[in-house]
Amino acid sequence: MSSGKKILVVEDSAAQASSYLSILGEKYDITLLRSGTDAIKRIGDISPDLVILDLVLPDFDGLRVLQYLRERVETRFVPVLIVSSRGDVLERIRGLETGAHDYLAKPFDTNELRARVEVQLRIADLERERREAESLRKIISLAATCAHEINNPLTVIGGQSQLLLRRSDLAPEVRRGLELVRDGVDRIQLVIQKMGSLAKAEETHVPGLGTYLDLDRSSKESSDEEKD
Repeated sequence: MSSGKKILVVEDSAAQASSYLSILGEKYDITLLRSGTDAIKRIGDISPDLVILDLVLPDFDGLRVLQYLRERVETRFVPVLIVSSRGDVLERIRGLETGAHDYLAKPFDTNELRARVEVQLRIADLERERREAESLRKIISLAATCAHEINNPLTVIGGQSQLLLRRSDLAPEVRRGLELVRDGVDRIQLVIQKMGSLAKAEETHVPGLGTYLDLDRSSKESSDEEKD
């Protein structure tokens, strides 16, 4: 059964490419490319979750493909597993220093290949969740700051409009305008309340959609706490 994960295999040997398809094709969506040029041209369209890269390609060294992946924002974090006949220590170090996540020498054991692919995909998922959590923390911090900066002048506007509405000599159109101001202030304060509740918001993960913050739930809980 397919996991839905996409793997790009850059391998010039037809026999070796076929073996990847046989070993990994049942569980993953495999795209086979035969040259570095094709990989660079199509990587954006494929959007792989993992790249299996041979270093010996017909047009140029596979490390050039790796460098290209690391220079692009869209592919900077895509895990790359180098599988190459160049198995000496210096080549391994060179590949890892260039940005590969793992290195497997040919010929390889099929079970080891499966295990390394599985591990790299799992690590990539954890790293993605970490980046999402970090982004959420930044949003929370910004929202809390904005809520504080907006609330102070808004309190003044709301208070002054309430005082003016107590006057009995207001023209109808002026009173209506002040009522609109008051209603607008109430609506903005509700939004600020939700923004202030971000720190207490619970993260909810929806498969296929990612992680979001349940503002309505956190706002309700904050209101309940205030009542208590």
